[in-house]
Amino acid sequence: MLFRSLLMSRAKTSLAALAVALAACASTPDPQAEADAELAQAIEDAMKPATQEEIDAANRADPLTKANFWAKEHAKDPENLETALTFVAALRGIGSNERAVEVLSKALVVYPSNPDLLMSLGKVFASQGDVMGSAKAFEKATLAAQDRADTWASLGTAMDKLERHGDAQTAYERALLIEPNRTSTLTNYGLSLALSGHLPAAEEKLRLAAAQPDADTRVTENLALILGLQG
Repeated sequence: MLFRSLLMSRAKTSLAALAVALAACASTPDPQAEADAELAQAIEDAMKPATQEEIDAANRADPLTKANFWAKEHAKDPENLETALTFVAALRGIGSNERAVEVLSKALVVYPSNPDLLMSLGKVFASQGDVMGSAKAFEKATLAAQDRADTWASLGTAMDKLERHGDAQTAYERALLIEPNRTSTLTNYGLSLALSGHLPAAEEKLRLAAAQPDADTRVTENLALILGLQG
């Protein structure tokens, strides 16, 4: 009996020691697990959208800082339409037109008929001197947003650069049906008519443009030029 009692006592002691050891193992921190958790938290924090304060500060910064900021925001969510457009505008601000075309091309895969993306693409092509590319982009924009004057007016400008003045004037007419007093459209329409040899009609459009509240000296100078050509 004494021998059995000793065995049971030792067994209880061993079990107690094992329980203490297991508890100690459970409470010992795992350095790798902690490092993984910290990394995951850092990634999560890095992927959070910028706050409005951060956005406002970036937009007040110099063009390069602004472009770098929006590059990071775009990387967080490449399919965000507003971010893509803002990033493209920032890229244009530093003359990075090739990168802007790349961003717009990828965005158009997701939003193939978005007029804002198409208008931005047309402007970038125009900045690069790719008149045909800009005309095609603006034409697609008119199909996507037929009720916007700026799409038609931009198409008209591109057509004039291609010396397709008749097509340009048709586009200007469409723009003026939507916004009859759009100064820039009236001015470009007048110059297009002058290039076509229709000086009296050009004078009429330029007089209308000069009468608008936002007309600047360039409008009056163009009007003076047409009047001079008519003697």
